[in-house]
Amino acid sequence: MKRKLSAVLALAVLCCAFLPSCGARAELPYPYASLQPGKAPPPLDSSLIRSVELSRYTADTYELTGEEIDELIRLYNGSRVQNCYGGITPGFICFIHFTDGTVLSLRDNSSFAELAYRDAAGKRAANPTEGHEDPELNSRELYDFLRDLSQTVLARAETAQ
Repeated sequence: MKRKLSAVLALAVLCCAFLPSCGARAELPYPYASLQPGKAPPPLDSSLIRSVELSRYTADTYELTGEEIDELIRLYNGSRVQNCYGGITPGFICFIHFTDGTVLSLRDNSSFAELAYRDAAGKRAANPTEGHEDPELNSRELYDFLRDLSQTVLARAETAQ
């Protein structure tokens, strides 16, 4: 009887490890949940980035060069988080692919870059701020950098046709 009970308990423990409700809640690797308005976002580090792509919704995707990624990191790390209370249809979106398979996106929101984060399975992280939309970065310089790069993507797509 003890042997059967031990086997059933071992099987239950093994099954719970695969069920999200039984095991510990999985945390997203990038500290997106710690974004707070007025504070710097968790810093980006090039060693954690696999690739960065910039896309226009009307054109092809463009993979950023090493120099462009370095400038993106510099501008991103120098920005502050702010709440976002409304959005627009973005003209560009930048995907930062981390080495662990997660993705941070920076979307055009008229004058700032709006942040969204997905885990390796594609599950979107909840908005950690009080804003109605995903938080934004208050760096106009970062926004202008991405907007200008997106114009390059559009120009390349038009000349390729």
